[in-house]
Parts: sequence; C-alpha cells; structure tokens
Amino acid sequence: MRKSALKNPLLGVLACAASMTAAHATEGGGLAIYPDGLENYLVGALPPPGVHALVYAGAARYDTLRGNSGQSLLQDFKVDVNVLAPRLIWVTPAQVFGGQLAFHAIAPLLDVDFRANGARFKTSGLGDITLGTALGYHVSPALHYVIGLDVFAPTGHYDPTDPSSLGKNYWTAQPLAAITYMQPTGFNGDLKVMYDLNFRNTRTDTRSGQAIHADYSAGGGPLHPLCERSGLAPDRQVAEGIRSAQPAFRQPVLRQGFHSLLI
Repeated sequence: MRKSALKNPLLGVLACAASMTAAHATEGGGLAIYPDGLENYLVGALPPPGVHALVYAGAARYDTLRGNSGQSLLQDFKVDVNVLAPRLIWVTPAQVFGGQLAFHAIAPLLDVDFRANGARFKTSGLGDITLGTALGYHVSPALHYVIGLDVFAPTGHYDPTDPSSLGKNYWTAQPLAAITYMQPTGFNGDLKVMYDLNFRNTRTDTRSGQAIHADYSAGGGPLHPLCERSGLAPDRQVAEGIRSAQPAFRQPVLRQGFHSLLI
C-alpha cells in the first residue's frame, strides 16, 4: 500500500466524494455498491445442481469528476481500477417454493490507483465480499427467472481519508430479480433488477441512501445452426446443462453464455 500526503486541504473532502463506489471504493460516490455490468447473458437461468466456479476480470479508468452544475471539481483527476473476482456458485438439488435453491459468494481482488491535484493514493487487496442465496425457476425451454437476496459484507480495507479504499465499511442488503429469455435463433434478452438497502457506516456515522439499478442485455443468434454444424458453437455444454435442470422439456436449448465485468 502506498499513500501520499494531501497537497490541498480541500482534497480530503473532494477525494471522499470522488470515491469509485462502483469498484467497491469509499462511500459517497452516489453509486450503488454493486458494480453494474457484472451480469448479462443467462443472468436469469440457473445452471444445473452442482458447484460452479466463475472468474470475472476487468479494468477501468475514470478521468473526470464533476459537480452538480457540471463543473470539474479536481485537476489532473485519474482513477485506475483493476479487478479479479472469483465467484463460487452452489446449486443444490433442493426445491423451495418450486424453485432451485442456490447459494453463491464473490471475493473481489482490487487494485485502485487514485490521482488528483498532485496527490496519489494506491491500495490493493480484498474488497467487500458478496454472499447470496436465490431460487431459480425454469418456466419453459426459453423462459427462466431468479429471485434472490445478496448481502455485501464490509471486508475491504477502509479509511475515510483514503480515496483508494477498497471497502465501504457498511453492510448492504440487496433483494434482486432476474429474467432470461433465450432461443437457439432469434431474439434473446436478459434483465436483472436490484434494490440496495444500505446500513450505517460506524466510522463516519453516516448512512448512504437506497438505490435501484439494473443490468440488461439483448441479442440474437441467426447464424447459430451454421456454427453448430461447423463445430464452432461454444455454448452446447451451457445449454445442455440448463436443459438437464428442467427434465420436463425436451426441445433443444442452445445459447452462448458468458459473463462480463464493467466497472
């Protein structure tokens, strides 16, 4: 961890306002604790029972911080964020209220480099981890949905005077719902809606406001049969896995599935 002294006494206040909450940095950026863009294709379709491992990786750069009137607040403002986030999903064989019971955890590893007005802060390490549970439903071979609850735990390094902090120092409960419509060809769409309920930051004695936000994606697969015949379709295992979780349906369900991370 490397830090530099503030050259401007106002920077301490502005830096807290400049924190990148989308990357699990300090409180006060006005964004949700969840990094929007984390989920896209197949977000509402749970995989079959078993343990599944995913890894999200991404990088982002922020170079502008503006006030309520659109004015630039800091000179030479730049924040670089790199993230590697392993995710473990356990889909149990249990059925609760007619849905698949699942649990998951995400442990983000972050590297945040903050620069502004000649000052620099840099911190690397574990961010705020996510623990969650969900129920998944397979309405048809094409339509799937999930309802769940995620909890963000304040496990990341936090310092109210350090704008490169990796954590937010408060708990967040996030009810969510996601839906997926997928076809071998034609339109495919996904939507995940989340609502953040933030608890109090005991270091600053403040409480962030609530937030509603969403991930969404849309696409199509008109060339999928050609790719499948040529052996280039990478989604057969994903599709067959989802189909195996719904034995009442025998139609083929083929769809390319992947996750991306946008910070």
